[in-house]
Amino acid sequence: MKFAHVAVLLVTLSGCAASPPSTTMPLPPPPPGPSVSDATLPPLPSRALTPFAEEVASDLRTRLGSKVVDEVLSATSFVMVTFQQALPRPVQKPNGSWSFDGPAGNALMRTRDGWVGWRDGQKQAIAPAISSEIDAILRDNAFWGERDYNGPPRCMDGGARRTVVRLGSRSADRQQSCEGEGLTERLFGLVFQAD
Repeated sequence: MKFAHVAVLLVTLSGCAASPPSTTMPLPPPPPGPSVSDATLPPLPSRALTPFAEEVASDLRTRLGSKVVDEVLSATSFVMVTFQQALPRPVQKPNGSWSFDGPAGNALMRTRDGWVGWRDGQKQAIAPAISSEIDAILRDNAFWGERDYNGPPRCMDGGARRTVVRLGSRSADRQQSCEGEGLTERLFGLVFQAD
């Protein structure tokens, strides 16, 4: 009887033994993300935006108009940015009433010929040097590895720099405080000041 218990114990323990190391080759790394200039990529599934991106798009509709924002959102690749001020500037309306100035912002979209934006309601190509720098940032894996939220550790301004990026199937929704950092901050500045 004792022998039967020992046999059962050995069979049970043999299932717990460490398995030998695998002799198979590791899988190759996944292919790099889509090329920035690849305008043939399929659109994002259902083109659904996150609530964060919806807020940015809504603020830009006020600044740029619905037609422009709809065109940007229909593109395979685009960047939208807004700057939310903690204490917005008061603005007097034509009827004499007062309101607050909404977030400033801008949007660019990628075409086969490069990045385009809008100035005074007209679509225009972005300077080649700026377009190339935007492409370089979006090709850099360091950009895609940056944090989505960077709180205000060093400044008292509660303002926010918001950036929404769609590059084929890749996306990033980022918010940084008044002191942005990294490639996200550089991209924000390029898009915000592009014209």
